[in-house]
Amino acid sequence: MLLTVEASAEPVVVLHRSQDKDLTCGSSSGWDHRADDYHELMAESEIDLEHLQSFCRGGVPEIKGARSLCWKVLLFYLPSNKAIWDEHLQRSRDQYQDFIEEFINGSSVSGAMAGSLSATAHAPHLLTALGRDDFFHDNEVLTQINKDVRRLNPDFSFFQQPTGRPRPSREPLSHRVQQAVLESATIVTNRDGLQTIKRCVRSLSSAGPNDMMVEPASGDERHWEVIERILFIYAKLNPGIKYVQGMNEILGPIYFCFAMDPDLTWSQHAEADAFFCFTNLMSEIRDVFIKTLDDSETGIGALMARLEVLLAEHRPDLAESLQNMSLKPQFYAFRWLTLLLSQEFKLPDLMRLWDTLFASSSRLDTLLHVCIAMLELCGDIILAEDFAACVKTLQNYPSDIDVTTILYNAERLRTEVGL
Repeated sequence: MLLTVEASAEPVVVLHRSQDKDLTCGSSSGWDHRADDYHELMAESEIDLEHLQSFCRGGVPEIKGARSLCWKVLLFYLPSNKAIWDEHLQRSRDQYQDFIEEFINGSSVSGAMAGSLSATAHAPHLLTALGRDDFFHDNEVLTQINKDVRRLNPDFSFFQQPTGRPRPSREPLSHRVQQAVLESATIVTNRDGLQTIKRCVRSLSSAGPNDMMVEPASGDERHWEVIERILFIYAKLNPGIKYVQGMNEILGPIYFCFAMDPDLTWSQHAEADAFFCFTNLMSEIRDVFIKTLDDSETGIGALMARLEVLLAEHRPDLAESLQNMSLKPQFYAFRWLTLLLSQEFKLPDLMRLWDTLFASSSRLDTLLHVCIAMLELCGDIILAEDFAACVKTLQNYPSDIDVTTILYNAERLRTEVGL
């Protein structure tokens, strides 16, 4: 049974978890029909992208490998013409291996970073030759990546498990980050213009418990190490943004989807494929990660402002209540928007939500509609409770609200605004 809560204009549909299939396909036979539609759609030699987008907005059928393939097309990694897939994939995967050779196996990087800073302290000319800024920036970026990927989705064991495939690099990147001791160095210039290296050592014992994780005794490569490698290569290729905390939360589900493809011909290349899909997605949303663009038209500030305007237009009562409490989007929507809601839902629900998000021709607009639907479904709390209760609810989104309910109401909003 569908329950409705009266809103200012339109009713909000509230769907319980036991009813989620009814929303998208009406019955199990309807779901089977969607599976048939998927096979028919993907059997064409030229994939109709608009048709695929429309189809995937309702969720990719739970067919083995279907989501992995659809996301590759929706994120513009695979071209519509299937005849050139093999050539395109081979060229892309070869290119990614070249990146590994250049940025990880290459002597210009690994030789410097693998050596102790104590060696360079006696030979500062080595840092000059290699590019001392790059050396220290790489260390700084890699240390942050290493911390973040080790903590990726801690309630989900997948990322801690071995990949079962040989490591493509000569050494794990994690070995470049000292786990017992973090060493750092600063170039100091005296009044005479002479440069020396000032070293400092900090024990990880002063760090938080989440900063330390025991290396697996077997030495097998874990999935989080693959994530680490992708993010480091992305940072090297994109010096304008490098790595920003939170990118791991966006890459993780994409890599998981590809690595879990039951077809070995696809899953064995999950790393390279995830890198290019992540890169394509970041090209659309990267501005929200760049702090200097926060107040620009494309920055996170403008995106949160659009959320406020849309909420005021669609649910002025909720907008007024939030305004009266001085509960600004910075308290909850900053994370929602920058991380594409990856922190608000369990992974299976998130992947269903990303089916719709990736299938949209205007992903940020769809993301805003989803956020409005999330606020709408918490309307009773926003209208009745105080600041503390509302912040707690929005920062820890209620798990009993099914993602399909949210998407249903977001789709209704999209139809109303004509997008």
